[in-house]
This record gives sequence, structure tokens and C-alpha cells, in this order.
Amino acid sequence: MSGLSDYLKRMQDSVVSRVDELEDALWELALFLHKNPEIGGEERISCQKIVEILSEHGFDVKTGVAGLQTAFVAKAVGRAERPCVAFLAEYDALPEIGHACGHNLIAAASVGAGLAAASVINELDGSVAVVGTPGEENIGGKAIMAEAGVFEQFDAALMFHPSDRNSLDQRLLALDPVKFTFAVGGKDGVPYPVSKRTYDQAISFMQQVLEEAEIGREEKNAALKRLLSLDRRMYG
Repeated sequence: MSGLSDYLKRMQDSVVSRVDELEDALWELALFLHKNPEIGGEERISCQKIVEILSEHGFDVKTGVAGLQTAFVAKAVGRAERPCVAFLAEYDALPEIGHACGHNLIAAASVGAGLAAASVINELDGSVAVVGTPGEENIGGKAIMAEAGVFEQFDAALMFHPSDRNSLDQRLLALDPVKFTFAVGGKDGVPYPVSKRTYDQAISFMQQVLEEAEIGREEKNAALKRLLSLDRRMYG
């Protein structure tokens, strides 16, 4: 265990050291993007700048992915293709007010994370990618890329968003509701019996999911009330 801990500590130190080395270049990139704001789908200067940096550092870059001119996938492969961790870079600006949402910082951070991870990738069984996702504010570049299967080559995708505080857990607007349905029935509508034990396990699971869900307290209480009401109706 000691040998593994020493190995992980050495890798961590190498990555952190690489980030420190890249600090000036990353700030330069962030400021360049800030001074050259481009709205979604038109981020030609931004995309070119980021791609040039990644290419100069040995990344294999493919541009125009998913039919988006300003989208790209840049990879650095270690001792194996998979698993592959992707850092997502946004770089589109808002009309008239530029990078008020800080996408220039998102891009610089993802480039920095990718370059730092790539500095040790030859010692790892896996690969690292930086993925350019244009049009976050208007066309939904990530959704288009997902529908085209771009993200199927990755095992994890990470990014950060600027804020006035550090937080690992954040409620966002881009949340999809999940609807759970528990049905008692069989083929062609002919009912079949469900054991109380099986039913209780299903109710318990859904209750746990609701308790842990990142939703408002009012919505959570209403959902739990409906769930318990269903339990009473089924088995009294």
C-alpha cells in the first residue's frame, strides 16, 4: 500500500507542478479569449487559438466534429485508449456583453487540466482529452455532439464553471426530471400478484432517491407525500 501511495503522491505532485508551470500561459489564453469574444457557432478565432496550443503540446486534434465547425476533440493517449477522461472547454461569448459568463475561464481551465494530465499520461493505462463544445449559450453544442455520439469515446467528462465561491455540488438549470412509475399488472392488462416484500423494496428505493434528489424542499415533500399515498392505497 505504501508503494501505491508514494506512486499516487508522485503523480499528483507532477500534475500540480505542471499546472504551476502553465499558469502564465493559461492566463494569457483566458485574456486572449476575453478580448476576442465570439458568439456561439462563430468562435473561429477562439477555437483556432485553443487548437494551436493543444497541437503544440502533442495532442492529436480533430476539428469540425459533429458537423460543428468550431467544435473539436483533442487527445493525448497513454498506454491505452481507455479509460479516457475528457475536460470540456466552452468558449462562446454573449452578444454585446462578451464573456460575462466566464467561458474564457472555462476554456483556459480545461486546457490547463488537459495539458497537466497529459504530462503524466505515458505512465497511465488510459488517455486524456480536451473537448471543444461551442455554442453553449445558443445552439447547445454539447447536445448536438452527444446526439452525434461524440461522448461515447469518453468514460468521464469534467469541467468547472466560474462562481463567487468553490462548490462541488451545484443546482443547475440543465436538469432533466425523472418520473418513476410502479405498476401492478401483467401481459395484456391481466394483473399478477406482487409480493409485499418486493413492493416495499421498490417504495424504499424510490423514497431514498427522492430524499437525495437535488430538488426544492416543496417539490420533494409533495413527491414523498404522493409516494406514501400510493403505498397506503396498495397495501393499506
